Parts: sequence; C-alpha cells; structure tokens
Amino acid sequence: VIIGGSGGIGSVLARRLISNGWTVTITGRNAQRLEAAAAATGAQPCILDACDSKAVDELLQSTSSQHGRL
Repeated sequence: VIIGGSGGIGSVLARRLISNGWTVTITGRNAQRLEAAAAATGAQPCILDACDSKAVDELLQSTSSQHGRL
C-alpha cells in the first residue's frame, strides 16, 4: 500500500515494486490522477484521504485480509 501513490515518488515506487513482482495498491484523493497512475503502473487504485485514520485502518485491514499480509 502506497499512500499518495498517484504521482511523484509514490508512482515511481509503485512501478519499481510491481516490476519486482509485488502486488501494489496506490491511494490518492484525486480520482482522475489516481486512475491514470493505476493504468500507467499496473497498481490497484483506492481513493483515500490519508487524514481519515478510520479509512486508512479499513484499507489496511481489507488489504491484509485479501492478500494475507502486508
């Protein structure tokens, strides 16, 4: 899970991890930028406001349940 993965360092990191076989979820607040970054990197997009701690916790729990670990 890369919070703020729709641009800059986050999208570069997503590309690198995916090229090494990782499954990556990227988050961001702007749906259009997030979808573009997901299409460019192959990451799974998730619209998320990182200031919402409950939403972050829910994302981490669902991702952990889906993939077995983080």
